[in-house]
Amino acid sequence: MLLKFHMKSIPSAERYGTALQDAWNRLNKDKTKSERQKGSTRLLLKALYDSPGHEATCHELATKMDFGDLDYSDHVAVANKVMGAMRTLGTQMCRALEIKPDVYPKPENNTECSWAAIASCEGDWPFHVTFRMLDNVAEALERLGWVSTTQNE
Repeated sequence: MLLKFHMKSIPSAERYGTALQDAWNRLNKDKTKSERQKGSTRLLLKALYDSPGHEATCHELATKMDFGDLDYSDHVAVANKVMGAMRTLGTQMCRALEIKPDVYPKPENNTECSWAAIASCEGDWPFHVTFRMLDNVAEALERLGWVSTTQNE
């Protein structure tokens, strides 16, 4: 199945910065989340940011995030794990930004596209799905000091 989703209206880097900080603060206060779950949020952002052009496939992100017990030869499992992490992060961002991603084209079966608040997505599911971090998200991460800009210069 070919995927290609992009958000129509993208919030400013300033709004993303505030939303990222709010989402992070809320996540840290959530007693139901493990330290691994909390860390994976920042790890996912860093893994995508540190990728060339802020762009990576599900498999590349999974490798950078080191999911441990994941069978990396199972492309569907890898894609589902990364999509799950992207969806969780996207949902946090949507709440903090008070938006519902308006993606195009409209997904079939009303697929949850909260991850579109972080990155555009396109490719052949599940083997070659590529996420590209939105420029305003990358800028917000830099402003917050959550990433090192020297690696991407």
